[in-house]
Amino acid sequence: MLAMQRATWEQRVAAQAFLELGDDKMVYLLAKDAAIHQSSDGRLGLVQQDPGSTDPAANGEPVLYASRISCDSELIEAGKKRLIIC
Repeated sequence: MLAMQRATWEQRVAAQAFLELGDDKMVYLLAKDAAIHQSSDGRLGLVQQDPGSTDPAANGEPVLYASRISCDSELIEAGKKRLIIC
């Protein structure tokens, strides 16, 4: 599961599972990866050309959570970028 992300929703499902398990370290790692793969329009976790907006948006919760627990400036900026409407 953690060896290679294939789609944004897969990353979100994994991050949500770790979030619910209380595994902050894994949530942080998956959030960092989602932020690294953030598109210029704010969509998180893109590793494929995906025109959709809902799957990448789902990575927002782990990114926002991880930014709060870590105070990581890159995650904070990724979360802000995800939340920008226009």
